[in-house]
Amino acid sequence: MQRSPWKFSHDMKSFMSRLLCCCCFVVMMVMFSCRKAVQVPSYPSYYGQWLFIQSSSGPGFTTPSPDSVVILTLKPGNTYTVTLNGNTSLQGSFTMDSVAYGVTLDFLNITQPYGTSTIVTTNGPTFLFFNTVKIGQLTLFQKNATSSPGDTLDLTSSPVTPEATNNLFRRIQ
Repeated sequence: MQRSPWKFSHDMKSFMSRLLCCCCFVVMMVMFSCRKAVQVPSYPSYYGQWLFIQSSSGPGFTTPSPDSVVILTLKPGNTYTVTLNGNTSLQGSFTMDSVAYGVTLDFLNITQPYGTSTIVTTNGPTFLFFNTVKIGQLTLFQKNATSSPGDTLDLTSSPVTPEATNNLFRRIQ
């Protein structure tokens, strides 16, 4: 016995329709049964006092003079203080965020001279601006790339460019 072409196509359409419904049902079940736990990132290894020991950019480097002691203190609650010879020079809050290449540390109140928009695209070209503050021999950048510290903390101006400045700190507490 031979099936009519109409009957075969009708059966195939019905089968495909049921298959699509089943697939949608499975996808919906998976989507609603999975829950992602929201985690607040914590970076306890960064908290503490850090003595500025060296800055480098390209082939050159700078070390602080003995009478220019700069200490960066990162505190739980994401606040920071920078002192020069025991006197507070800068304080504020910071954020930290994990990205593909490490952790970014952003000092929120360093917004001079360019404000909050430090990457600007104008008629095609993209321009990068760096907000900084100078404290003794330390030039502290608003945005910094870093990795998990041990006894040393490495802050590199971000976005990282060939002439990026790298500030090195040693843990003192």
